Amino acid sequence: MVAIDIDIITVINWLVAFGIPLLVGLIGRKVKESLGRVILLLVLNAVQTGLGELVRAMQEGTTWSFGTWLFTLLGAIALSTGSYTGIWKPTGAAAAAQGKTGRDSVPDAA
Repeated sequence: MVAIDIDIITVINWLVAFGIPLLVGLIGRKVKESLGRVILLLVLNAVQTGLGELVRAMQEGTTWSFGTWLFTLLGAIALSTGSYTGIWKPTGAAAAAQGKTGRDSVPDAA
């Protein structure tokens, strides 16, 4: 039997990772170089996931787990970088697939 156990703090960290690029955009107005923005993105993700792991350790009464922090950090960096660089932009694949049928997938009400 296989069990996948991702707790709520990890999910919250990953959701917050989508908002970090907005913070980088606000703070990064003063930073003109892209390397400075990338470092800011990485630092904010490291701090945010570190605090999440600290909360988890305090709630469960355990020690701070480097492995869990690293796993959460890698996911948060992937999500933040993807949303910052615009990788989540729509590609138009759904519209192209609907156009191949020759008719709309939802009939007009009129």
